[in-house]
Amino acid sequence: LPEFTAVEGCSATGSGGEAAGAAVLLIKPTVSMNDSGAAVAALREHVPPNALWVLAHDDLDLPLGSARGRQKGSHGRHNGVRSVLESAGDLPFFRLKLGVGSDRKRDFDSVADFLLAPFEEDETGALRETFPKAEQILMGAAKSLRAARSGQDRKDELKRRFEAEALDDARAALAGLA
Repeated sequence: LPEFTAVEGCSATGSGGEAAGAAVLLIKPTVSMNDSGAAVAALREHVPPNALWVLAHDDLDLPLGSARGRQKGSHGRHNGVRSVLESAGDLPFFRLKLGVGSDRKRDFDSVADFLLAPFEEDETGALRETFPKAEQILMGAAKSLRAARSGQDRKDELKRRFEAEALDDARAALAGLA
């Protein structure tokens, strides 16, 4: 994808392109993590309704180097996720959790101090392993969404046909009574 550039009317930078035949837009809020939902609120009116929204965030409860995807869930005490979910309303998000948990966190006075500290040299290898895993999870989520939408499209078409045939049958019955 191209480099991130400022998004007009939003406190975020973005990059866009195509992946696996689907349009992709990545947004990085430029505000405090705790206020990151403001970017979602500013963008939700401009993104097509069939877009796959992905919320990627760090997760202290997952080991460093791991990744996990979820369709639903709570904020799990993560203030940035809380902000996004509050701003999103009923907008569905796929959650991509990136593990940052480490035994090293006990060496810090607070979780915030741990999260803001740079990774140790030996941790960067584990961190790099996260991204191919995250890509596989996202591709799986995109394929599942595409299949679900395709199935819904088929159901909608069958429903339209059934309704049209029922209407034709009703008209024919009324014409027979006249």
